[in-house]
Amino acid sequence: MAEGHGHGHGHNPAPLPHEPAHHVPPGQYPYPKHVWSPSGGWWTQPKNWKTNTFVAGGIIAVISYGLFTWSAAHERRLAPPHRPIPSQLWAKEFKDGKVKVVEY
Repeated sequence: MAEGHGHGHGHNPAPLPHEPAHHVPPGQYPYPKHVWSPSGGWWTQPKNWKTNTFVAGGIIAVISYGLFTWSAAHERRLAPPHRPIPSQLWAKEFKDGKVKVVEY
């Protein structure tokens, strides 16, 4: 085993070299700047958190609606369901009468 590397055997590991903190406010530590959150990350500036949250929610809603619409348009039933299912409300096959619920 290499000297200076502690693996829980009762001796202290060699100190690791630390990079100096550049322009870090007192009481804080460096953090990855590429992380984003609607509220602002580690040390928030909440003056625009509502706008950020609204924008993020709007983007998620638009993407979800697009995926739902595409999925509903491309849904195909190979076998009829044997009990009512939610997609009967929007699936084209059910509206056209091509597929119906088959009770067993």
